[in-house]
Amino acid sequence: MSLERIFLIISGALNVLLIILSIALWPDRLLPKVGLFYNMPKSSENGTSNLSNSNNFAGVNRSVFLGDNQLESFRPIRDWSQPLPDIGAQAAGVYLLDSKKMLFSQNLDLALPIASLTKIMTATIALEQLPKEQIITVDQSMLTIVKQSKFVVGESMTIESLIYIMLITSNNDAANILAQTVDNQHAPGYFVALMNEKAQSLGLKNTMFIDVSGLNPGNVATIRDLIGLTEGTIKEQPLIWQIMGLTIADVWSADKKISYHLENTNQLLGILPQVVSGKTGYTEEAQGCLLTVSQTLNKNFKMINIVLGSQDRFEAMRQLINNVEKAYLW
Repeated sequence: MSLERIFLIISGALNVLLIILSIALWPDRLLPKVGLFYNMPKSSENGTSNLSNSNNFAGVNRSVFLGDNQLESFRPIRDWSQPLPDIGAQAAGVYLLDSKKMLFSQNLDLALPIASLTKIMTATIALEQLPKEQIITVDQSMLTIVKQSKFVVGESMTIESLIYIMLITSNNDAANILAQTVDNQHAPGYFVALMNEKAQSLGLKNTMFIDVSGLNPGNVATIRDLIGLTEGTIKEQPLIWQIMGLTIADVWSADKKISYHLENTNQLLGILPQVVSGKTGYTEEAQGCLLTVSQTLNKNFKMINIVLGSQDRFEAMRQLINNVEKAYLW
């Protein structure tokens, strides 16, 4: 066999391989609509028709198109007849956990204050450093001026109860108590240093923590980094997401004398059926922040949804989830 023939065979094989890879990676851009599953844009940039009429394929043998079973590996598939509007937030994103695919992004790599989304990392470090059953006695130095729940000086709480209070009600005192417990065993600032080390280990390149509660506007992250934080903690500390999926909970002091009734700050839990967990955040500098884990209505796919810097974080999140679900075929 001549070298020229060998070259032609290799070249042909490579071309076939490239076509297969292109269809696998970008089916919504390469596959025609007839006999398939979604609508391509009805017009091109200059306003002319672009595959908008099914008669364009009237004489085509439909056996060349993928069957239903073959299509499943490509789902969800973008339906270009459904627009995705700008979300009322400085940054937003929807990430498909199952296939690690971005379904929507708005200022994906813009570093912004994240307010109490910080507490996801606070809980992570607390669970890594402290046994859940360890009992902490609250002293005055652990309490801040601004308190959302009235811890009693001298009362004793387990680490797990403190994490429940911190995550469900976004309590700043609970975050400070957890951090100071670790700092007292090492040195002031040790807990925050661990938070930043953890961010680096998770590959969060544009994330910085200054405090453990999120009150400091120097606590910043990007949508991309928050997705990484969520993925990492779902894998390493699933308890965090189980706790944040509770609409209400009741915890007690270690001696059972003091009870705390907790109501989740996430107003979409139990209201928007897709939302199964998440964390809220708000400061004047950060504005409204919200991170949720959701599942599609058919429960076949799980997603991470984030809005940062919103005037109405719950409405922005509602629009984000509903619009993305409409814009894809699941």
